[in-house]
Amino acid sequence: MPTKPADRARGDFLGVLTTVTHFVLRPYCRSPACILRARALSLAGDAFGLTLAPVPVRLIAGNAVVGEFLRAEGRLPEAAEEWQPLLDAGGWTVGVGFGEDSAKGWGGHLVCCCGDVLCDPSAPDVNRARHALEVPPLALGGWEREARPDRPRRFFLPNECFVVYESAPDCSERWQASPDWRRLRSYRKPVAQIVRLVRESVA
Repeated sequence: MPTKPADRARGDFLGVLTTVTHFVLRPYCRSPACILRARALSLAGDAFGLTLAPVPVRLIAGNAVVGEFLRAEGRLPEAAEEWQPLLDAGGWTVGVGFGEDSAKGWGGHLVCCCGDVLCDPSAPDVNRARHALEVPPLALGGWEREARPDRPRRFFLPNECFVVYESAPDCSERWQASPDWRRLRSYRKPVAQIVRLVRESVA
């Protein structure tokens, strides 16, 4: 089904909003900070009349070497004999959101969804420059609201890296009690800056 111009415009706007959110928040947080970024993104979206709902997911990102295998096979490597040649050639992947809750915090990964657009201002947390794994803040269309864990969505980036997102309905809701989610007053200044910069960029 072709993408409607209005849908493309909304996706482009969400891409700007997500990118600005990531860069404005850099002085305010240390990775991992997906809960903080998702909260700030949702608050900034409110200023533009957009509902960005928090969604727990799992994320796998990989560089071009593993991406070539994924394109050819339609899946990630599974057996050791498939992984080893890729690792020898410089292949690398990073997984986020596969952890367990602990005293140090929540084990998942939080993004925001606006309709069928998944927005992840924390995607650059997976970056590993020495492995040529570089992922920008992402706003990706085609995400299903009722996405199933057994139907992950993969996206290839212009630099040949890739990301694979899957829903994580089995994650705990501990993120809702996190100070990063509840501390709204602390976000007034950065959210105001996000809104101002986005308005300037799309004027």
